[in-house]
Amino acid sequence: MNPNIMFDLNPILAANPSIQTLVFPFPSHHSIPPGVEKLKDLGNHGNIPMINALSKLQGEIIHYLCGGDAESVKPESEMEFQDLLGASSSTWEQAPSLFCLYREVGGGDPSFEVVKAGMAANRLSWASCFNTFEALEGQFLEHLSKKMGHPHVFSVGPLHLFREPNESGCGEERFRVSSEVFSWLDWFDDDYVLHVCFGNQKLLKKAKAEALTLRLEESGVRFIWAARSFMIQQVAHGYGLAPGGFEDRVVGQGLLIKGWAPQMSILSHRVVGGFLSHCGWNSV
Repeated sequence: MNPNIMFDLNPILAANPSIQTLVFPFPSHHSIPPGVEKLKDLGNHGNIPMINALSKLQGEIIHYLCGGDAESVKPESEMEFQDLLGASSSTWEQAPSLFCLYREVGGGDPSFEVVKAGMAANRLSWASCFNTFEALEGQFLEHLSKKMGHPHVFSVGPLHLFREPNESGCGEERFRVSSEVFSWLDWFDDDYVLHVCFGNQKLLKKAKAEALTLRLEESGVRFIWAARSFMIQQVAHGYGLAPGGFEDRVVGQGLLIKGWAPQMSILSHRVVGGFLSHCGWNSV
C-alpha cells in the first residue's frame, strides 16, 4: 500500500457500479494524531508512522483473502540495487527519503523493519501497479517485469488526473479559493508569474522558509505560492512558513494560498511562466 497515493475513489466507483468495496478501520499509531488518515496531513516525516500503521492491516487483509492462512505470505527477501537500470551509482541525497531515514537510524529499529519487510513482500505479489505510463518509463517497467519474473507489471498513471475535480465540482471553500486565484492572475501579462509549490510532504524549516520569502520579496518577481498549514507538532520541531508581516509586504506582488490550490489550472494559466517545485512525481 502506498500512502503517497491518496485520491477520491468516489468518481471511479460511481462510474463502475459493479465494483464492491471493503472498508477496514484505520489502525492507530502513537505518532499519528487521532482522526488523521492521510499522509498529506503529516508531511514527509509521516512516512514511517503511516506505513507502520497500514502494515497492521496485513492480518485482516490476509484473513479476508485467504481465510487466515498467514503462512502463505513470508516477506523475507531483501531488496537489491546492484543492477539498477540506467544508474551504476547514486548518492544518498538522490535516494528516496525513506532510505535516507533508514540509514540515519540504522537497522534493528522495529518501525523500519516493518517497512523493509513490507517492501520485500511487494515482490511476492501477483501484480505490481505504478503511477506512470509506458511512453515515459516503458524500459523501466520492462526491466521490473524481468526482475520479478512475471508479466504482471502495469502502469496506471498519471493518477493526478483523478485528484483535481473540475472547478464546477468544487465545494464552497474551493470555489472561493479558485475565484480569488484566477481574479488575481488575470491582472498580469503572459509568462509573468512564478508558481511556487513544494507539495504536501516536503516541509521547510523556518530558516529555509524565511530565506525563500526574503529572496522572493527582493526579486520583485510576481508569484503565487501554494503552501500548506502546519500542525502544532510540526511547528514545535522547527518547521514553518513565511515570517510575520510577509503577506502584507508582498500585496500586489505575490499571493499566498494556505491549503488546497488548483495547481493544474494555475500551471495552465497564460500568465504563469515558471514553476518552483520540489519535483515530486505528480508535479513533474
